[in-house]
Amino acid sequence: MEESQKELSRRNFLELVAVGAAGAAVSGLSLPSAFSAASKTANPKTAIPKKGGTLKIGVPWLIQRPDPLRYGGAWARIHMAFLYEGLTTPNSQAMRNLMLKKKGGAAMVDVQPMLASNWEIEKGGTRYVFHLKKGIKFHNGKEFDSGDVEWCWKRIQDPVHQSHARKFLTLFLKSTETPDKYTVIANLSQPYGAFLMANSWPHTPILPKDSIPQGKLWGETYEPPIPGPPGTGPFKLAAFQQKAEAVLESHRDYRIPGLPHLDRVVLKVISEPGPQTMAVRAGDIDYATQVDMEWVSKVMTGKEFYTVQSLEKEGLGIYTTGGQPFTIYLNCHPEKGNSPFKDEGVRKALDLCLDRAKIAKTLWGNMAVPTSQGFDLKASPWAFPDIRYPEQNIPKAKQLMKEAGYANGVDINRKWINCWMSWPPRMFLRKGDKFLKKWSSGYRRRLTGSRIYQSWGLESGTRN
Repeated sequence: MEESQKELSRRNFLELVAVGAAGAAVSGLSLPSAFSAASKTANPKTAIPKKGGTLKIGVPWLIQRPDPLRYGGAWARIHMAFLYEGLTTPNSQAMRNLMLKKKGGAAMVDVQPMLASNWEIEKGGTRYVFHLKKGIKFHNGKEFDSGDVEWCWKRIQDPVHQSHARKFLTLFLKSTETPDKYTVIANLSQPYGAFLMANSWPHTPILPKDSIPQGKLWGETYEPPIPGPPGTGPFKLAAFQQKAEAVLESHRDYRIPGLPHLDRVVLKVISEPGPQTMAVRAGDIDYATQVDMEWVSKVMTGKEFYTVQSLEKEGLGIYTTGGQPFTIYLNCHPEKGNSPFKDEGVRKALDLCLDRAKIAKTLWGNMAVPTSQGFDLKASPWAFPDIRYPEQNIPKAKQLMKEAGYANGVDINRKWINCWMSWPPRMFLRKGDKFLKKWSSGYRRRLTGSRIYQSWGLESGTRN
């Protein structure tokens, strides 16, 4: 049963790509995504995919260097999803929403088989035996076998290779075995419930054995003859320019017969949601993985989320997944100097000044929902409806300030920084006064912006 579920979700992904509706598959950002309506009347569930053609996708970034064993996270996964596969695959957001709706959170399954056909968990959770699918070909023609899995595990485990998944995958990995060509065994030092997820393609994509020399880093201490390491995914990397685009060509020996339908996929770097939205509306790209929230809040008025919606006037389709949580931390640093925030009442007063609904609407439009947790109540089994935030209460905030000895108010200097994407804090600085200037509990604010730039451990710093 697990195998059929896995194949169906992967096939649905590729069929949706073929008709220009690959919403959940390539949008790992949980943001609304828009795509050109290749056929306005076609039903993605029943339409017959067309063979051939090129799909142009707008992405905010590409993997830093095309080595999926070294780099992970949001930068890498859009790139990796087309090229690489793991022993397991996480259930898509669409599949999770379906499970949650039909069976509830208790029935949620995190992963499905991918390159593994099945597995057994033995010895109280300390021994994982994976049985591999047969006849799978890498992009370079090599047949996939247990030696490739063992090599990937050991490469990730060696700290010299600086793998993003080293701790997640190998923290409890004690030894490995390959009793035959299609069986690989992991012996752990203690039970580890995340081991199946750690072997999914976003964390442990399988490359052919010795495709990167021992101790070498792709594109740094090793200059490869090809754009990127071979994988087993439906597409292979034909060209790569990290700040511009990646060109992916179909893998004609892909393990699912008849797929992929497309000849080529081009991932074009358009870092901001506004320009990406303009590009898909103008027809310069076929699919946008992030769209401008002000625009989407207008076109989605009265429309249902979590389903593909047709925008007839635009000639576009749009798919909204579970919301991306953006957290604004008001770090008060009560331990520094003579900070007024040493007083708990002052901190509580600041909390009571916030009109969270107005903040959400001002920054992200009508689709934004204020929340006190990082999970979507409509889509996540981890969300708790009883966790609430305090409503704005200016009179109570004033009283707390008076009790703390600040009846005449206090001056504060806020510096807004960001370490992931640059546009949320810029929006905050541009629009923040709409809700900050109306505070009347005694806070006088001065806002300045500072942007942190970061390259996932390679370099970090700040720019004012």
